[in-house]
Amino acid sequence: YVHAITAPCIDYFSDHSAVGYGWAALRNNCSQALYVTFGYRDRSGTMGATDLAPGAFSNTGDDMSNVAAHGGYVYYVCPSGTTPVNSATRSYIHNGDEYFCKK
Repeated sequence: YVHAITAPCIDYFSDHSAVGYGWAALRNNCSQALYVTFGYRDRSGTMGATDLAPGAFSNTGDDMSNVAAHGGYVYYVCPSGTTPVNSATRSYIHNGDEYFCKK
């Protein structure tokens, strides 16, 4: 196991590169590649994940207003090549869990 990335590496913004549509997008502002798992802050719905190289961004396929209606996103940020797991059970993470990163 490795520690989660606690630095504020993820920038959340509206991506208008897809024909002007404002998808919710995530950008890696840190100097290392990251694996980012994200879910709604209100713990509803499903979670998503993406690999992000330093400086890279990826849209989530979610509308900004929909994300806002759920209180925004919560992030589980791990070094690339690792996956967030529940810190107590060491099993798959659920939205709201304390976590570690598993190789």
